[in-house]
Amino acid sequence: VGSVGFGIFALVTTEFLPASLLPRIAADMGTTEGAAGQAVTATAVMGALTAPTIAAIVPRLDRRYLLIALTALGLLSNVLVAVAPSYWLLLASRVLLGAALAGFWAMALAVVGSILPADRMGRGMTIVNVGVSLATVVAVPLGTYLGEAWGWRPVFWFALLREPPIAFACARPCSGSPPRPAPVTFTTCMFQASSVKPRWY
Repeated sequence: VGSVGFGIFALVTTEFLPASLLPRIAADMGTTEGAAGQAVTATAVMGALTAPTIAAIVPRLDRRYLLIALTALGLLSNVLVAVAPSYWLLLASRVLLGAALAGFWAMALAVVGSILPADRMGRGMTIVNVGVSLATVVAVPLGTYLGEAWGWRPVFWFALLREPPIAFACARPCSGSPPRPAPVTFTTCMFQASSVKPRWY
């Protein structure tokens, strides 16, 4: 659970990093600070689309592999941002981060619910949510400090260094999670309903 919480912390931190680096990003990309700020908006919009749909898109995929894949997607996003030669590639890279972050967050809550007993589930959810809260507090001042010292591109190189340990750590707590039940479909419901024998009173 701790590794899942750290994964959420790392991804949410990366989401808010551009907010502290807007002047440098805008100057490097030859655009305005307002346009550079859309790097945060693109992540949020993609996250809003991914969070409610990812479970339906991959209903039977092992959550362990899904978390690893989403972590790898976040790593790819940071690499593309760090080397982006144009503004539009930067935005596209941040869209990938939105999918990775929202998918990881949605699956993290499901994983915590599946690997912990009921009396410890509240504590597990708290650990995940603390990761989110810490990230929103730490991201902007950390990005400002590192941006002043290194420039904005090395900040994203630094951010991606956290992804491989997260992928490795998240592979372990999910390995013991129970298999997901088959999804309930309209056909399944109709078949079950037709097999019920009436009772007369």
